[in-house]
Amino acid sequence: MSNENLWGFTAETVSEESSSKFLRAGIHEAVFVTKLEYVSDPNNSYFLVEMADKDGKTVNRRYFEPKIDGSVIKTTKDLEKSVASFMKILANISRKFNGEDYVAEGESFALLCTNVINEIGDKYVGKPLRTKVVLNKKNFPVLPSYAPIWEDPTVVPLVASKLTINEIDRVKSTPQGADADIPVTNTPSWTS
Repeated sequence: MSNENLWGFTAETVSEESSSKFLRAGIHEAVFVTKLEYVSDPNNSYFLVEMADKDGKTVNRRYFEPKIDGSVIKTTKDLEKSVASFMKILANISRKFNGEDYVAEGESFALLCTNVINEIGDKYVGKPLRTKVVLNKKNFPVLPSYAPIWEDPTVVPLVASKLTINEIDRVKSTPQGADADIPVTNTPSWTS
């Protein structure tokens, strides 16, 4: 094979579209839940949310059970804040499928997650959500760690959306090894 046939491109062979299989950071319309799951682990149980857009680009997050661990959650006050944050996330997603007045309880993290997943059932199948995506410290797209994350675009018009990219959201990659906690500023509130 000669070198002259290896170089060059045509409209049929090269696309300028990104070949990434992940959603980019920003706010996206028409993203679908593909999996809701509670995963029991003796060290770190979690509530998993996986999503994809119509082109198959994905995003997910594991919301770990809040526990005093001495590093991230050090005090009872930290634990209470973490539990309250998780409750907002769970309410945010469950109310997109069970109505805005939906309430849930459970005697433990496991039972609450399981109850919510059972109540949602398959209501998420085929239901598009407006979804916020940010970058983690390793520059991978993930669902945020605080609510609101999801909106029902059939209920909340774009002009009334509460989903915004704010100063603590990472939406631009930082070089590995650099301080990944530097907040992004002057970022448009609506990107996709």
